[in-house]
Amino acid sequence: EEEDCPEPSFKAHQTIPYVTVASVPYDFGLSRGKSLLTHMTQTEFVLVLDDDFVHSFHSCLECMLGHMRSQHHSLWRPFDIVGFPVQEDERIFGAFRGQLRVTNHQLFLEPMVEQLTPDGCARVDICPMVFLARTSRMR
Repeated sequence: EEEDCPEPSFKAHQTIPYVTVASVPYDFGLSRGKSLLTHMTQTEFVLVLDDDFVHSFHSCLECMLGHMRSQHHSLWRPFDIVGFPVQEDERIFGAFRGQLRVTNHQLFLEPMVEQLTPDGCARVDICPMVFLARTSRMR
């Protein structure tokens, strides 16, 4: 997000070939931004990184791609999306680890342990801000 950006603009990444950087107006919205990126994507996968994402030795984009293409998973049901936590958010809010549950055609993420989570959440919405997804499934 950029404050002096009146409408979305796109440019090639300065050092990484075949990567396009999208700049959007401040307060453009996470869902709107994801939809824009997904619509633009011409590759098998779309990678979304939130603006506070900091690449570290724990970040392994190649590992994410490996999970998406894993023979172990793809023979039965390949992953549609693989995400990982933002370290800054974990530092501020604490680490949340949970299990997915489907109820009445809705997907919920609930804590894996019975104890209270650091911020008191019992259930949360799923809105990953750092993820790799199959473009076809995102559309």
